[in-house]
Amino acid sequence: MSFKINQLFILLISLLLVSCSGDDDATIASLSGKYIITKIEATGCNDPEEELSLSGSSNSGLCDMVDGEEICINVCITFNDGTYTSEYSFSGGGFTFSSMDSGTYDPGNNSSEICIDGDCGSINVQDGGNKFVFTGSDPDTGCNLRMEMEKV
Repeated sequence: MSFKINQLFILLISLLLVSCSGDDDATIASLSGKYIITKIEATGCNDPEEELSLSGSSNSGLCDMVDGEEICINVCITFNDGTYTSEYSFSGGGFTFSSMDSGTYDPGNNSSEICIDGDCGSINVQDGGNKFVFTGSDPDTGCNLRMEMEKV
């Protein structure tokens, strides 16, 4: 159980480091406001134990049963004119961890890539900026990452 929780926590940190869903004319520059993660997937990992798929809603966060215990991840990222703040919490296995982070992102002119603090991934902005899908990879685990977020 603790191995799986640790892997989920590491994945969450990786997602926050490389990131953060539709009108075709929406771009990264149009991202502003508060977004909640509604789905996280890690596939194609070097270690199959690190693969996962969690989904939820903008109201409940992401929860799943792992080895008979419920684990929950809640992530909120606020974008504002080239800067972001993120708040996240993880609970499971009898403990809770929460943290905040802030930094910059480069909306640039490219509507298919976002760079947060120098780490880049692909992004597909949808529904006029009310939703987006982030995809990237974690070089440490070999996992292909996919994260869906909705504006609240």
